[in-house]
Amino acid sequence: MELGYGRVFNLMDTNGRRGDVINALNTYLNLLQEGYESNHDYEWTVFPKSLNQFVFYKRAIEESPDVFIDHPQFDYFQNKYNKEIKLFISGSKKPLIESITNQDRKLLDVAIESRARHYSSNLCKLGFITVNRKITPAGKMFLEKNLLRDKFESILPLTNTNIALIRQLLKLRVYSTSLNGQRRYYSPFLFGIYLLLKYDHISATDFRFLIQSTSPYGNKTPNELIQEYFKNTGYAPIDINYPPEILSSYRLSANQFETYFKNSKSSKAIEAYWEFYNALLNFRNDKSDVNYSKLVNTLRNQKWSDKIKKAFGFGKPIFDFGEQNYLVGASFFFEINKENELLSCSDNEFMKVLYKRFLESKYFDMALEYSDTTKRMFSATGLFKFEKGIAKLAYKELMAELFKEQYLLDNIFGISSDSEYLSYEGDDAETTYYTSVNSVSEIMEFDSSKVKELISQIEENFGTSIENVTELIRDKTNKDFVEHINQKYPKVKVLELMKMFEDRSNDSAIKEYVNPEATVPTIYEYITALAWYYLSNEKINVYDSLNLTLNADFEPVLHAGGGEGDIVIKEKDRVTMLEVTLMSRSSQGRGEMEPVLRHSTNLKAKYTGMDTMTFFIACELDTNTVNIWRYILTQEQIATLNSAVVSGIIIMSFTNSEICKFIEKNITSDLIIERTKQSFVNGTPEPGWRDKIVSSLIC
Repeated sequence: MELGYGRVFNLMDTNGRRGDVINALNTYLNLLQEGYESNHDYEWTVFPKSLNQFVFYKRAIEESPDVFIDHPQFDYFQNKYNKEIKLFISGSKKPLIESITNQDRKLLDVAIESRARHYSSNLCKLGFITVNRKITPAGKMFLEKNLLRDKFESILPLTNTNIALIRQLLKLRVYSTSLNGQRRYYSPFLFGIYLLLKYDHISATDFRFLIQSTSPYGNKTPNELIQEYFKNTGYAPIDINYPPEILSSYRLSANQFETYFKNSKSSKAIEAYWEFYNALLNFRNDKSDVNYSKLVNTLRNQKWSDKIKKAFGFGKPIFDFGEQNYLVGASFFFEINKENELLSCSDNEFMKVLYKRFLESKYFDMALEYSDTTKRMFSATGLFKFEKGIAKLAYKELMAELFKEQYLLDNIFGISSDSEYLSYEGDDAETTYYTSVNSVSEIMEFDSSKVKELISQIEENFGTSIENVTELIRDKTNKDFVEHINQKYPKVKVLELMKMFEDRSNDSAIKEYVNPEATVPTIYEYITALAWYYLSNEKINVYDSLNLTLNADFEPVLHAGGGEGDIVIKEKDRVTMLEVTLMSRSSQGRGEMEPVLRHSTNLKAKYTGMDTMTFFIACELDTNTVNIWRYILTQEQIATLNSAVVSGIIIMSFTNSEICKFIEKNITSDLIIERTKQSFVNGTPEPGWRDKIVSSLIC
């Protein structure tokens, strides 16, 4: 990633940023794959050559209706040219090209195609696609969730999605522009690991800002950056080039002021800056009550207050008004603020001080804004915890063995030639180092002897074999997860959340409590697993049962992949699979019938000699789909997993409200499984067979 001087790097563009960043990446990558699978000549080109970018945006809306709620410009264009769009996609381009107006052609480019470009560009930043939207080997790995782990990766109790993100973020470098054939680079991920190995914990805000505000420009070491940050409140590590007018003027004209105190997003913000500037200058020149009142009124103005704080106060109040807030007089205000540089500096230094504060505060604001997405990305690796406002490193003992201090100090910053940069992440190459598939050991350039040394050191520290270390870490992770469940998701809370899924107007409240970074369907998988945990009398290993991806704080991030069941619970002599959905009954036949049957068939083929059973759970059920699954019991099926022929597949369906009643009445999963088996043993079902199972449990 190349970064211009004075800019802040970002892992997701402002246009199209969303809370569920990992789900967004997965969705957009799937949409591109869909395009290539439907058309071997697929090109990421604009109208009139193609409508691929239009289709991408259309499918993004369809896949994430809870994110893209209002899209009037798209709706207008789609409705007006619906027939011509269909003809264009089928190969007849002429009707749309001839009928579209110049105004609508511009709308298509600016309001629709450009959004598709912005949204998909985020995949470029992680090396998952090229600039021309070709899916790279790294992108294919992330999409398919299919990777071969090295010995160290195998120790970590993380999903393949976690590991894929770790690999790409470990390779991520933020490069400066070329200077004399060389570029300096910065590794945010390594800096994050260094910070949390150096400190047991730091505030999440400090962590976010340090990672995001650092750039490849400058010559300070990681330790110098850390020290300067904690010594200076509001510190922003940027070099400032002062224009001549800033150095030679005390009062700028309005045009001069707008030239240097810019805001590309809002003219209202520049108006606020200008009012503050004049009020402050007037008070500096004459500290009368009248000028003081004008300064106070400017700072209190609701239209301007936040804009002024962001531009000149690092998001905080610029002056101290004491316990009486704005009610203090001019003389007292000056007395308690006389050390404030905006009042204490000389007239000759004033513009320089104000300009420096503006640029640093603006940089600070950009860093904090972009740092939210970076934090979410780091969290989704499963290595970074951000609980209760504190940043911590998960699996710290292991991380300390892998990432030695000197390695980190040698690699957080570095220098590459232009040719090395191009081979690392060339503009549109599909085979660069960044876009290839590399394990953690390969990225860190560990040969076989170095890997052996690492494993031996881990075994020595834990006092057991690496196989036992893996089990010990997994057991501890499960215990930590259970503790998390007990603290945040007691039985009564899980029941409350389960009931909330019945009304989709509760979606925002559910996300706020669980994880704003996950979709509601993903959260439903997660909460249903916790419900089954309580139905099992807390006996199952719920962490190992989840196929969805969690962050390091044990909250859901991404739903289970399409090739596996949502929740697979392995016990001594049986395996139970839960398939959950928030699809309406009208969509279940089309969207759930085949996947649930396929997963259930593969489950039976994989766990031969054990009882297997699938429970399908939804807020409402499609009777036809439920009955078709019931009749599958007597039919042979071929597993896509290994082509094995299996029979006796049991798929039982419950509503969400029925699961809630089971919890309320303390019905156990053992009893649910037993009553289901009793019914299915009878072969051909009787009328009302499902209701009889439910009645036997809750009546």
